[in-house]
Amino acid sequence: MDKNRNLQWIFLIFVISQHAVICQKLTENENLIRLRDCGHQFLPQPSQNGNNVSIDYTNKTVRNSVWLSWVTQLPNTKELDFKKSAAFPISSRHIFTSSQVVLTANKTWAYDGVSYKGCKKEIGYVDVPENTLKNLNVSSGGRRVEVLKGRIFACDRTDLNRTYHPLLLETEPLNLRNIPCLADDETIKYNQDAEVHAYGLEGDIMAHRKLRIELKDRPDNTWVCTQPRYFADNSRGGPLVMNVSGKATVIGLKGAAVDDPDGTNYFYNMAVLQDKICEYSGVCFVKNVTEALAKLTTTEAPVTKAPEDGGLSQNTPNRAGNNETPQRSASEDSEIPRRPSPDADESEEQKKPTYSEVDEEEDTDILLDKDFNKGTRFGEHELLFVFLFLVLMI
Repeated sequence: MDKNRNLQWIFLIFVISQHAVICQKLTENENLIRLRDCGHQFLPQPSQNGNNVSIDYTNKTVRNSVWLSWVTQLPNTKELDFKKSAAFPISSRHIFTSSQVVLTANKTWAYDGVSYKGCKKEIGYVDVPENTLKNLNVSSGGRRVEVLKGRIFACDRTDLNRTYHPLLLETEPLNLRNIPCLADDETIKYNQDAEVHAYGLEGDIMAHRKLRIELKDRPDNTWVCTQPRYFADNSRGGPLVMNVSGKATVIGLKGAAVDDPDGTNYFYNMAVLQDKICEYSGVCFVKNVTEALAKLTTTEAPVTKAPEDGGLSQNTPNRAGNNETPQRSASEDSEIPRRPSPDADESEEQKKPTYSEVDEEEDTDILLDKDFNKGTRFGEHELLFVFLFLVLMI
């Protein structure tokens, strides 16, 4: 009897330890490996100007081969003004998206309608209630991914009818072969008219726009601004990508298109959020990354993915320094951003392809809401505790 009880406790400790591994931020080594291997895949770049062009996300091959992701709440969430958002990974188990999938414009949490009170600016974040996250669906690399927890940054902003916040989700392992780098050095400044690429949902398509950096005098550097100006309902949460020393680097997250005289688009400056991101996820800036990588004990070789044919990897990126992109030495091999402010409502009719031609029998679990109409999920947490209870009762 005592022997069986000891085996039960050993098994219990093992299960809990394995679960805890999934629910933790990156270790120092994992972060260094992330910095070493990130940014080798550029997304397709079909647009040659500020006009939106679909990246053919309805194509299963494209969907499964790129790191751009999709987040949605169940379609029956009537309280939400926006039920879906583009998203992008920053590590093997962390994804950024927009808070529009968990908050309403009336400042309440999804489902239960509890008031959202924001936070003080000096705190800078608020955690998403578990009951709001449990019906949140994330699709990445063509498969459904479990959400474990979430945190909203820049949560002092309360004008939710105009601008939503960056939302960082911790998930089960994503198993992606490629992730982008994340801008993390706030001291680096951009050049006027530097080439950047915006991605996001526009209506029901995943679109790309070729933009340029617009430097403006702002009271702070919360924002990265771009031109030409565009309106796209539901486009928040998508990444703003720059070629930094040959690596695909996310420098901004779409906040809103602002209705003001300067006619620019506003993206949250990811470098400004770096300290908060690091504290929560372990995705951190490393000053002397080359030196740190030399000390890595891992023998895993870095994987460099060459652009594939068929437009799945974009046009061949320009080398560092072209398009006025800042050049950097190997010892500074971290990433980028900097600048600008305000926000606004979004609308405006645009010509765009639809999903009407998608094969209904194809794996389209991230397209529209057709696969998200299956009710509340009984999560892994609940199953784990039921299982542990049964083990202890033996």
